[in-house]
Amino acid sequence: MTGLVRKATLLTAAGLFIASVAMAGVPSPTNSTVPAYIKAVGAKTGVADPHGTFSIVVRDLANNPINGASVVIDLSGTTDLRLCNV
Repeated sequence: MTGLVRKATLLTAAGLFIASVAMAGVPSPTNSTVPAYIKAVGAKTGVADPHGTFSIVVRDLANNPINGASVVIDLSGTTDLRLCNV
């Protein structure tokens, strides 16, 4: 019976460890840093105006930054936004 309890304890600890590792990389919108707005700027000779630079920091549930996270900026719901090439 002791061997069964030991195996059950080991499997439970391994399961908790795997679950915590799996949750470590899950992005958290509440912990991430996102600018309130993004300035739309122009370009001169193919170089964008540096005043349009912005930063987004993606963090997980433990508030650790996630390196190399993929961020999508979706402007499809902005009905009052008009971009042009002039």
